[in-house]
Amino acid sequence: MSFIVPVLKVAMSSTSSLNKRWQCRLTNTRERIAHLKDSGHLTDLSVAFSGHERVVQTHRFLLAASSPVFEAMLCGPMAEEGTLTLSDDLPEAFDWLLEYIYCEKVILPDVEMAIHVYIMAHKYQMDAVCDICSKYLINEVDEGTFPFVYETAIVLEDQNLLQRCDEVLATSSEAVLASRNIGHLRSSTLKRLVSHPMLNVSSEGQVVSALVTWGLAQLTRSEETSSVEPPEAEPGSDGKAVSEEGVAAEVSDNPQGRKKCLGEESLLPKLRQVVREFLPLVRFLSMTSKDFIKDVLPSGVISEAEGVAILQWLEGAFSIPLPNFVGYLATKPRKVLSTSVLFNDHKLAEDPDLVAVYYDKITCQIFDTFKTSEPIFLMKISSPCISSLDDGFIYVNNSKKEVIGKGSWRGLVCQFKRPVQLDPSETYTIIISVSHVWLLSNETLVKNQHEGLIFTGKAFLYNTKIHYFLVNDSEKTITNTSCTGTSSTLTSKF
Repeated sequence: MSFIVPVLKVAMSSTSSLNKRWQCRLTNTRERIAHLKDSGHLTDLSVAFSGHERVVQTHRFLLAASSPVFEAMLCGPMAEEGTLTLSDDLPEAFDWLLEYIYCEKVILPDVEMAIHVYIMAHKYQMDAVCDICSKYLINEVDEGTFPFVYETAIVLEDQNLLQRCDEVLATSSEAVLASRNIGHLRSSTLKRLVSHPMLNVSSEGQVVSALVTWGLAQLTRSEETSSVEPPEAEPGSDGKAVSEEGVAAEVSDNPQGRKKCLGEESLLPKLRQVVREFLPLVRFLSMTSKDFIKDVLPSGVISEAEGVAILQWLEGAFSIPLPNFVGYLATKPRKVLSTSVLFNDHKLAEDPDLVAVYYDKITCQIFDTFKTSEPIFLMKISSPCISSLDDGFIYVNNSKKEVIGKGSWRGLVCQFKRPVQLDPSETYTIIISVSHVWLLSNETLVKNQHEGLIFTGKAFLYNTKIHYFLVNDSEKTITNTSCTGTSSTLTSKF
């Protein structure tokens, strides 16, 4: 028994020194796992990537514990021994996955990385990571990144992300079509976009311009890969599912926009061949002659003879035979999103007694007990009676005083980053908080009607306009309408 005491003393002396073993120095399992990643200690697996020289050292059991697919690849009967080669995966995206696996990192740097990680997580059945990526893309998608996010949502069948893309399309169709990134869409996705019931533009020429952008991008890519002829259609146009790897490749291929081809004019003769499958979707006969001459004739998407025939039809020569691609949709104009309702209407110029009040800072209501008879999406609020050079914020609260939407007020307008859904079963309060502001207020009970839709509540500013679009339950899509109502003033006080 006497020989045990010196041994214990030596052990205690060693563990109390500054040179503790890492297992003792780190206090919990999370810290120890993070140490394994940072130090590379005990790694037993090399991960290589097709087309890349880089090799990552990692721990087999952690990958297997994080993904059923990795478990099958690493621990099943066909398990890889020393090196695991991942095809079509980006090393940087795998780095992010490792940060999540080892350190529970959940912050994504940008949309491009989120898409790459999302596709990898989907492939390896890492559902928690898929949720993180989906929520990030829902919050961050805009007109410029729309083509990449929309493609991803379709391929991965992410319904929540598709709904968010529908919102972006409903409110920003023209900006989406004007984006150079439209050239990165697959043929099947572009067809779906051009046919989308929520695509709304002021002129069909914007659709034609988008087709030109897309077509030239395909031809440029074909020229760069030394293809003799442009492809009949991009992968996916035959109705088959587009691969996840294909989406990832498109995002990596110059995500900031299509590279300008110096020989673009030489590609115009081939443009018709590339975009011909989309021509039946273009509503040529809904255009004005002026827009047709400006946007279509010089584009290269139709021949001179076809252009002359359509132009003659637009000028009233209805007996002229039209090209075969001009179908029943050609005369039907797309809906233009110009929805607005005016509350507390007042001719300010005719009332010299009105005086605006200046506030260094104010938080006040714009609407109270606001209610709509049908579900709507609120996009924007504007009023000439509140003006500030500083940016402010606007909040939409439900009856439980929960914030369901937040927007930025700039100048005379509040823009919501994403539409705020208002349901007829609820009442809402809309509040603005802004500094250095001139305010012309007037509390008024309002009741506005338009084609069966009724808005009620209290308005606190003259000439306040809300911009919205309807939620159409029967078609499960979003449609638009417009109205300018008159307010019924029941009480009025400052």
